[in-house]
Order: sequence, then structure tokens, then C-alpha cells
Amino acid sequence: MRSLVEDVTAFHRKIGYADSYGCGLSADIIRRRHSYIDEESREAHEAMVEAAERSELSMQAPEVAHMVQELIDLTYVIAGTFVELGIDPEPAWRVVHQANLRKEAAPGGGKAIKPSGWIAPVVPVVPLQPEHSAR
Repeated sequence: MRSLVEDVTAFHRKIGYADSYGCGLSADIIRRRHSYIDEESREAHEAMVEAAERSELSMQAPEVAHMVQELIDLTYVIAGTFVELGIDPEPAWRVVHQANLRKEAAPGGGKAIKPSGWIAPVVPVVPLQPEHSAR
């Protein structure tokens, strides 16, 4: 199975995204990508609210399909941000995932909690390999 980064890289190449906007670590790219993430996050939020308000949820409900589509759009834009910045998210993902596995279940459910003595992970920032570059 191809990774999200590979799929988004193929899309960026197809539409000439890097030629239009450039790529690499820059404040302009970070600001532009932030605006994309903000927009997609709002759309995902609205779709989730719409799905949650439905009286009977099922996998076939159009509100659920809309929510999934908006969550995928958000994921796509986040993956595209890594591609455009030239950062490989996989090494950071593994470190954060291992740190999350050290968290504990919250009493009564909900968001996992950091145990006593929690030390935040040192997240590596690794450049994307050339085959995953948007150029």
C-alpha cells in the first residue's frame, strides 16, 4: 500500500504544485499551509457536528460519508504540508506514537492522560527523500 505522502506527492506533481508555489521550509509556505489546514479543519468540524446531530447514525448515512470525506480532506492537506515543507512525517510519527503508548487511560474514559513524570518526546525532523519531493 502506498503511503499518504506518496499519494499526495503524486497529486502535487500532477498539478505542478511545486512549480506554482515552490517548496521547502519557509515562513510563507507555513502561513499558506496553515490557512489551508484552518479551512479544512472548519469544514471537518461542521461535518462532524452535522453527523452528531443526526438522530440515527449508520455507516450509510450521508452525514457520515460527508464527515469521512472532510476528515480525509484535512488529512490530505496535512500530508501535503509535510510534502511541501520537505519533511518526512514517518520518523516523527513513530516517536510520537511510542510516546502516546506510554499514556494512560483517563478515569471514566476520554482523552488519554500523561503519567506522572511524563517527559515529552524529542521529535526528529527528517528531510523527505528526493523520490517524495513534489518536484
